[in-house]
Amino acid sequence: MNIFYRTIFAEDSPNIAVFNYFKNGFRNQPTDYYLRPFYVEAEKEIGFYQPGNAPICLGSRLSLSVILNYAYKHAVAWNENERFFGFFWSTSFTHDTFNLNPEGDTSVLEFLIRYRHSRASNDTILIMTSDHGIRWGAFRETYQGRLEERLPLLMFVLPEWFERQYPLAVAHLRLNQARLTTPFDVYSTLFDLADLDRSVEDSAIASRAARDVSSRSRSLFLPIDVNRTCETGGIPSTYCTCRNDAQILDVDDTRSAAAAQTIVTHLNGLLKDIPECAQLSIDKIEQISVETPSTEEDGGGGSSMAENTSNNTVIAAATASFFVITVRLRPGGGLFEGTLKYRDDATGYELVGQVSRINTYGSQSFCVNDSTLKLYCYCRH
Repeated sequence: MNIFYRTIFAEDSPNIAVFNYFKNGFRNQPTDYYLRPFYVEAEKEIGFYQPGNAPICLGSRLSLSVILNYAYKHAVAWNENERFFGFFWSTSFTHDTFNLNPEGDTSVLEFLIRYRHSRASNDTILIMTSDHGIRWGAFRETYQGRLEERLPLLMFVLPEWFERQYPLAVAHLRLNQARLTTPFDVYSTLFDLADLDRSVEDSAIASRAARDVSSRSRSLFLPIDVNRTCETGGIPSTYCTCRNDAQILDVDDTRSAAAAQTIVTHLNGLLKDIPECAQLSIDKIEQISVETPSTEEDGGGGSSMAENTSNNTVIAAATASFFVITVRLRPGGGLFEGTLKYRDDATGYELVGQVSRINTYGSQSFCVNDSTLKLYCYCRH
């Protein structure tokens, strides 16, 4: 029996597309079906209502609805002897705000209902995912907003027969809902889906389950280690949420100033060879908190104790503590968040990962074309 494989890549909002935003894109069409040429022209000719980075509507329809309809039509187009992998990505409706009217939710619901009642739901596996939550704005400045930026959506919609045929794999998938998983694991899961009989049969799962438990990338059809940490899972410390509750510190504390200056020094180091960009300085420390790892993280275990006294907040630092600081810089009023690691045997703070820009920069960085430096640069002229 001949099995045909087709590939589809469809993405709206072409101006900020995954492979094109300050990147080179593709010289040749990367998949059998490629929707970018349509979206480039459609946004130019019939795109409207653009409250953020991309038009919400194409003609009389939501851009989101167009891409969901395209995905549905592909799902029902192929017969049982034809296999396809489709990557459908929508940015238009949710990238800049979650306060638009509920039509986006309605579009997704209608797609899922149509899909569930179609033949495709019996021979297709649907994975719904996101890359991050809202990355700027008033909500992002809250603790909940910081968590949602770091905890993306991941849902599997399986055919009804799948659990009957592969019960152990599905049991592990459900078990892993409450364990620390990452996109690296999704990558390994896709390999299993390419050859179900070899990888997902109960006998195969049972023989694989005890192997490579500590691997950074592990199929979600295998049990994820309950003791997995951000470090063993390959999650950078700045994006780790496996910590104890944050203890808010006094922004006037001397350690707050030292942590903020570490952020400024780092950013100015990135900008020092770009004369068009102004050097930055501290305008205001908005918030600082200390978090202690709930498990051993980033090469240093232990915990630190935070307690309030009548004079100030006292931090008794053990091997490693993580300080999360939000600071407003001038010129430009950029709001930046950074995670710093502090050890009691060190003389200062060590920046962990990338500094996040959590308010919009608009045209402030028009003079640079680097997608990272645009977050930090305030153009002099």
